[in-house]
Amino acid sequence: MLLGALGGCAPRQVVPRPISAGLNQTFVLWVGQTATIRDRPLEITFKDVFSDSRCPTGAMCIVAGEVVMLLLAQVANNIKDITFHVRPGGDAHEFAGYTIRVTQIDPPKGPPETMIAENQYVAYIQVRAGKATSPIPISPTTPMISPSY
Repeated sequence: MLLGALGGCAPRQVVPRPISAGLNQTFVLWVGQTATIRDRPLEITFKDVFSDSRCPTGAMCIVAGEVVMLLLAQVANNIKDITFHVRPGGDAHEFAGYTIRVTQIDPPKGPPETMIAENQYVAYIQVRAGKATSPIPISPTTPMISPSY
Protein backbone atom coordinates (compact mmCIF):
# COMPACT_ATOMS: atom_id res chain seq x y z
CA MET A 1 0.00 0.00 0.00
CA LEU A 2 2.81 2.39 0.89
CA LEU A 3 4.58 1.75 -2.44
CA GLY A 4 1.48 2.73 -4.39
CA ALA A 5 1.16 5.95 -2.42
CA LEU A 6 4.84 6.81 -2.92
CA GLY A 7 4.67 5.99 -6.63
CA GLY A 8 2.12 8.76 -7.11
CA CYS A 9 4.55 11.33 -5.68
CA ALA A 10 7.19 10.91 -8.38
CA PRO A 11 7.67 14.01 -10.58
CA ARG A 12 6.18 13.69 -14.05
CA GLN A 13 8.52 14.04 -17.01
CA VAL A 14 7.02 16.37 -19.59
CA VAL A 15 7.70 15.20 -23.14
CA PRO A 16 7.54 18.04 -25.69
CA ARG A 17 5.07 17.54 -28.53
CA PRO A 18 6.46 16.67 -31.98
CA ILE A 19 6.66 19.52 -34.46
CA SER A 20 6.65 19.90 -38.24
CA ALA A 21 9.33 22.01 -39.94
CA GLY A 22 10.31 22.89 -43.50
CA LEU A 23 13.57 22.63 -45.39
CA ASN A 24 15.90 25.65 -45.02
CA GLN A 25 13.91 26.78 -41.97
CA THR A 26 15.34 27.23 -38.49
CA PHE A 27 13.41 25.26 -35.90
CA VAL A 28 13.92 24.58 -32.22
CA LEU A 29 13.92 21.21 -30.48
CA TRP A 30 13.98 20.51 -26.76
CA VAL A 31 15.69 17.36 -25.48
CA GLY A 32 13.30 14.49 -26.20
CA GLN A 33 11.41 16.34 -28.94
CA THR A 34 11.04 15.18 -32.56
CA ALA A 35 10.62 17.19 -35.76
CA THR A 36 9.21 15.84 -39.00
CA ILE A 37 10.41 17.67 -42.10
CA ARG A 38 7.34 18.60 -44.16
CA ASP A 39 6.91 16.80 -47.49
CA ARG A 40 10.03 14.74 -46.74
CA PRO A 41 10.51 11.33 -45.08
CA LEU A 42 13.01 12.78 -42.55
CA GLU A 43 12.51 12.82 -38.76
CA ILE A 44 15.00 14.30 -36.29
CA THR A 45 14.94 13.77 -32.52
CA PHE A 46 17.09 15.68 -30.01
CA LYS A 47 18.16 12.72 -27.85
CA ASP A 48 20.78 13.88 -25.35
CA VAL A 49 23.42 16.37 -24.22
CA PHE A 50 26.68 14.59 -23.37
CA SER A 51 28.73 17.58 -22.23
CA ASP A 52 28.77 21.37 -22.07
CA SER A 53 32.21 22.95 -21.94
CA ARG A 54 31.18 26.43 -23.08
CA CYS A 55 32.74 29.41 -21.38
CA PRO A 56 30.61 30.42 -18.36
CA THR A 57 28.94 33.82 -18.20
CA GLY A 58 31.34 36.44 -16.83
CA ALA A 59 34.45 34.27 -17.32
CA MET A 60 37.37 35.01 -19.63
CA CYS A 61 38.21 31.87 -21.60
CA ILE A 62 40.91 31.07 -24.15
CA VAL A 63 38.46 28.93 -26.14
CA ALA A 64 34.68 29.21 -26.41
CA GLY A 65 34.08 25.52 -25.68
CA GLU A 66 31.34 23.35 -27.11
CA VAL A 67 28.18 21.41 -26.41
CA VAL A 68 28.36 17.74 -27.42
CA MET A 69 24.86 16.52 -28.22
CA LEU A 70 23.10 13.62 -29.90
CA LEU A 71 20.44 13.74 -32.61
CA LEU A 72 18.67 10.69 -33.97
CA ALA A 73 17.91 11.00 -37.70
CA GLN A 74 15.55 8.66 -39.51
CA VAL A 75 14.45 8.17 -43.12
CA ALA A 76 12.30 5.00 -43.37
CA ASN A 77 14.44 2.13 -42.02
CA ASN A 78 17.66 4.16 -42.21
CA ILE A 79 18.24 5.29 -38.60
CA LYS A 80 21.39 6.94 -37.33
CA ASP A 81 22.60 8.51 -34.09
CA ILE A 82 24.65 11.59 -34.98
CA THR A 83 26.93 13.33 -32.47
CA PHE A 84 27.28 17.09 -32.94
CA HIS A 85 30.07 19.22 -31.46
CA VAL A 86 28.35 22.61 -31.38
CA ARG A 87 30.79 25.49 -31.17
CA PRO A 88 30.22 29.10 -32.23
CA GLY A 89 29.19 28.76 -35.87
CA GLY A 90 27.48 25.41 -35.31
CA ASP A 91 28.15 21.91 -36.64
CA ALA A 92 26.72 20.04 -39.63
CA HIS A 93 26.47 16.42 -40.75
CA GLU A 94 25.13 14.74 -43.86
CA PHE A 95 22.55 11.98 -43.62
CA ALA A 96 20.50 10.25 -46.35
CA GLY A 97 20.83 13.12 -48.83
CA TYR A 98 20.23 15.90 -46.28
CA THR A 99 22.52 18.27 -44.44
CA ILE A 100 21.53 18.70 -40.80
CA ARG A 101 23.05 21.75 -39.08
CA VAL A 102 22.83 22.65 -35.41
CA THR A 103 23.47 26.39 -35.33
CA GLN A 104 23.08 27.17 -31.65
CA ILE A 105 22.35 25.67 -28.25
CA ASP A 106 20.46 27.49 -25.49
CA PRO A 107 20.42 28.45 -22.70
CA PRO A 108 23.82 30.14 -22.48
CA LYS A 109 26.22 28.66 -19.95
CA GLY A 110 25.70 30.41 -16.62
CA PRO A 111 28.17 31.06 -13.83
CA PRO A 112 30.34 28.05 -12.86
CA GLU A 113 28.25 27.28 -9.76
CA THR A 114 25.04 26.84 -11.75
CA MET A 115 24.05 23.69 -13.62
CA ILE A 116 21.79 23.45 -16.66
CA ALA A 117 19.33 20.57 -16.39
CA GLU A 118 19.17 18.37 -19.48
CA ASN A 119 15.51 19.25 -20.06
CA GLN A 120 16.42 22.97 -20.30
CA TYR A 121 18.57 22.59 -23.43
CA VAL A 122 17.19 23.60 -26.81
CA ALA A 123 18.88 23.14 -30.18
CA TYR A 124 18.40 25.46 -33.17
CA ILE A 125 18.42 23.23 -36.25
CA GLN A 126 18.32 23.71 -40.03
CA VAL A 127 17.89 21.01 -42.67
CA ARG A 128 18.86 21.36 -46.32
CA ALA A 129 18.47 18.83 -49.14
CA GLY A 130 21.84 17.81 -50.55
CA LYS A 131 25.42 18.20 -49.40
CA ALA A 132 26.66 21.05 -47.26
CA THR A 133 28.38 23.76 -49.26
CA SER A 134 28.04 26.66 -46.87
CA PRO A 135 26.04 27.44 -43.75
CA ILE A 136 22.37 28.25 -44.20
CA PRO A 137 22.18 31.98 -43.46
CA ILE A 138 20.41 33.02 -40.29
CA SER A 139 18.74 36.38 -40.43
CA PRO A 140 15.81 38.12 -38.80
CA THR A 141 13.72 37.12 -41.83
CA THR A 142 14.54 33.40 -41.55
CA PRO A 143 11.30 31.71 -40.47
CA MET A 144 11.58 29.96 -37.13
CA ILE A 145 9.33 27.51 -35.39
CA SER A 146 9.16 28.19 -31.67
CA PRO A 147 9.36 25.42 -29.09
CA SER A 148 5.99 24.04 -28.00
CA TYR A 149 4.65 21.47 -25.58
